[in-house]
Amino acid sequence: MKSTVRATLAILAFCMISAAGVFAESSDKKEVRFDDYRSALGMFAMAIPNGGAYGLQFEHWFNSFGFTVTGGGYYRPEDDWANILDYSVVFQGMHTVFGNTFSDQVAGRLYSWASIGHHGYMTDDTNDDVYEEGAYKANGVAGLGIGIEMIFFEHFSIPLQFGYTGEFPNDPGLGFTFGSGIRYRY
Repeated sequence: MKSTVRATLAILAFCMISAAGVFAESSDKKEVRFDDYRSALGMFAMAIPNGGAYGLQFEHWFNSFGFTVTGGGYYRPEDDWANILDYSVVFQGMHTVFGNTFSDQVAGRLYSWASIGHHGYMTDDTNDDVYEEGAYKANGVAGLGIGIEMIFFEHFSIPLQFGYTGEFPNDPGLGFTFGSGIRYRY
């Protein structure tokens, strides 16, 4: 029993010392600055009431204000369980609320966002094994929320966004939304 307790304490001490080394700040620390790499390219996906806004994303920051443009879509005419056409283009404005460098390899920012965009889709209306194309529906998209961007090794960015997004005028809806992605900052 004593040897088990000693082994457990030794492993715990080793883990604490190792973790302290990861988060320790050295005197020659290179601070991650948000304006060193103002632009980013990557992919992003966000839930919206009638599907998703997703695709490739471009991001650029001007000091504490920034914007993103996300666009993507697909066309699958033989798909019998989902939309045969689905695409979206979303523009998002952002404002930094708080940003901090936690270590020489990790930084983060809290920001607010507002978005506006377009989402279009067409469903497969199969009735009694007779294929009919559903009506094309084009919606405007608008949303508000907050986001967290974690930056690793100065270049890799993982955004997490929360808020409310609505679609209108066809199939109107409003709901809670979550979005995430991965980007390379340059």
